[in-house]
Amino acid sequence: MEKKRIIANWKSYKTAEETVLFLDSLKAAWDELPMQNKEIIILPSYMSLSTAYVYKETEGLPIFIGAQDISTYDEGPYTGEVSGRQISEFCQFVLINHSERRRYNHEGDQEARAKVIQAQKYNLTPLYCVQDEQAAVPDNISEIVYEPPSAISTFQQGAKVQDSAEIERVFSVLGKRYPQANLYYGGSVDSESIKSLVLLPHITGFLVGSASLNPESFAKILMAW
Repeated sequence: MEKKRIIANWKSYKTAEETVLFLDSLKAAWDELPMQNKEIIILPSYMSLSTAYVYKETEGLPIFIGAQDISTYDEGPYTGEVSGRQISEFCQFVLINHSERRRYNHEGDQEARAKVIQAQKYNLTPLYCVQDEQAAVPDNISEIVYEPPSAISTFQQGAKVQDSAEIERVFSVLGKRYPQANLYYGGSVDSESIKSLVLLPHITGFLVGSASLNPESFAKILMAW
């Protein structure tokens, strides 16, 4: 990967209107941001995927759109599911195996593998999350996100970025196990923590949660990297 990537995971925040307001702010600040070697992937909720995609296309905003999840099923009589075929109309990427899906939806490796199959069937690039360096990763995964649950504010109030030495150790192992993959870190990433994270080897991108919801704080992350 020649360019480094910042992935903004908006979780179940932002209406369609709020999505447009955020993208308006991002577009207005674009020329002031150091984007020469960076790419942005925005992961809105399902309800705002089409809004973000249409904005990107009509306004010429050079970002990528991804989904936060994908059904284990192909399209069919599955009430409430969103299939890979539907997602692929708007997206190039899809987040799979996030720790919140594992904790709150009780999903495991079997569901994650099924989602990867659906993503790849529709030419979506999986952003595959792992919680430790020994996690099993399906074949043909090019983007791996290490997100230690202890560093995710959703699970722990006042959560902080994992110790730098531990992050470096984990990424060293992942780099040896999956030498062809791009490796990302996720967990309490903000404009302060990223200053030390970018100094660590092996990291080629970041998954940002709450700090990506506000356009000003998101811009600070881009400026700090």
